[in-house]
Amino acid sequence: MNTPSVNGASPATRQVGSSTPPAEKGAALDDGTLRGGTTTDLGELDFPWPEGSFADLLAESRGSAAGHSAVSNWLTCPEASRLKSLRIQRKPQSYEVDEMNALAFGTLCHVLGAIRPVYGEAAVYELLAQWASEIGPEALLKADLLFKTYDLSFPLELDPFRYLGVESEVLTDIRTRQGAPCIRTVRYDAVIKLESGEIFSFEKKTMARSGAGSLSAYTTQAMVQVALWNANEALVQKYGTMRGVIFDCLIKTVTPNVERVGPKYYSNAQQNLALDYMRLPDDGGATFSKNPDGTFPRMLHACFGRWRACEFVGLCHDEAWGDYEDRDGNTYAGPPRR
Repeated sequence: MNTPSVNGASPATRQVGSSTPPAEKGAALDDGTLRGGTTTDLGELDFPWPEGSFADLLAESRGSAAGHSAVSNWLTCPEASRLKSLRIQRKPQSYEVDEMNALAFGTLCHVLGAIRPVYGEAAVYELLAQWASEIGPEALLKADLLFKTYDLSFPLELDPFRYLGVESEVLTDIRTRQGAPCIRTVRYDAVIKLESGEIFSFEKKTMARSGAGSLSAYTTQAMVQVALWNANEALVQKYGTMRGVIFDCLIKTVTPNVERVGPKYYSNAQQNLALDYMRLPDDGGATFSKNPDGTFPRMLHACFGRWRACEFVGLCHDEAWGDYEDRDGNTYAGPPRR
């Protein structure tokens, strides 16, 4: 297959300044990507065309190294955070197919959403055709209808903004209260510049229902996105202050729907709260010691949520090692014997 050409974009490069990575906090925030310094430039608008299979994409996908999810997971339950950093997951079960498909479908839509502004609208359907045999007829039809609805509602050539970056991971040194280096990261689905010159995070969501109320759960994530950008002096000087977040939503209803919600603005007070929250693992506000077997404390209040149990309950409560595997399909053997 011939890879579509990028719309006038050359391969993206990231310029980094000198900075020291944060101290290792168990498994939650230690990642090689934190050793490159802080981001000073988004580079050219680019996104690599996925040459491999959709299964390869799912196996390789992971969250931002020290972003909102990593910090939140660590503060919620250090042991669950450790297992996620090792990429441990429950083996597929027949009764879990719908949930797993939903997660995979969200990843699919994120990639298609990144492909669209870089390669053009037609490239979305070319990539769907490339993966058609893997994603199945139902998901293929759903994605096809969603993006056709999206193209009709928000044609690319009529967007009142310019894309500065897609799937851009930004590293910012937010410093602890003691002045020590504290690198935190955020991966923006897109960063856009409106005709007014204002900068926004353009956050893509694949959702089961519409309405601004469905987005309330993402408030902290949005606060962190704005705060980390504005704490990065180099990015603010080069591009401007980030004013807020615009949510770009694909609604998976029977009749496909799309919405753009926002802009949502976040005050200086909210941004300061977000920075204090992101500093906690390095600031002495929330530290956890390893257990003798190499695991971390288990927060029992997080084991059984309102809607479902933690995915690692089988490991922590029942030591059901055989029910779990790593991303390569190898059965998880559990921590070393005591």
